[in-house]
Amino acid sequence: MEASALPVTEAMPCRPVGAYGVSKYAATLIGMEYARQFGLNVVVARPSNIVGPGVPSSLVVGALIARAKQALTSSQTVVKVGDFDSQRDFIAVADVVDAYVRLLQAGLRGEIFNICSGQAHSIRSIAEMLLANSSVPITLEFDPDLLPPSSIRCLYGSYQKAARAIGFQPLTSLGEALKAAWCSGMEVGVVCE
Repeated sequence: MEASALPVTEAMPCRPVGAYGVSKYAATLIGMEYARQFGLNVVVARPSNIVGPGVPSSLVVGALIARAKQALTSSQTVVKVGDFDSQRDFIAVADVVDAYVRLLQAGLRGEIFNICSGQAHSIRSIAEMLLANSSVPITLEFDPDLLPPSSIRCLYGSYQKAARAIGFQPLTSLGEALKAAWCSGMEVGVVCE
């Protein structure tokens, strides 16, 4: 995505990549059609990368926690990362839940809202913030086998539509959200005061 096209707004045309993206776009189209045609109370929330307790290992933060947990129980405290420099928008699960509740209460049928922080963070900075919670030093190491298939270098959204409609604003710092994810996913090497 071109830097001039950022941040991503709800009005931008969707260009899904891969089956996952296509399935999300199809669900959006179906939801909007049912809102229009049948008057159903459908609102579409598009959250960015959600961070917090219970983050699954299929997402980058969860994968980093799983690798750190494995590293802390082995003789080599190394966490491998595929792409240090790509940048994504991350948001705390508490802020996402707050937005969902507000959207449901507002009755904004047939609308789409980005739920995001509005900021891009490199995977390197996410990994460093996350691993700073370890009581044992952990080294980051590049692994080309972990490079993601996406060629998008930077992606972040705008939450201004949600701010105008429901007063949404992310309140939880990324550091707090990463610490909560770390503390819930670890059993060893935890600093969680």
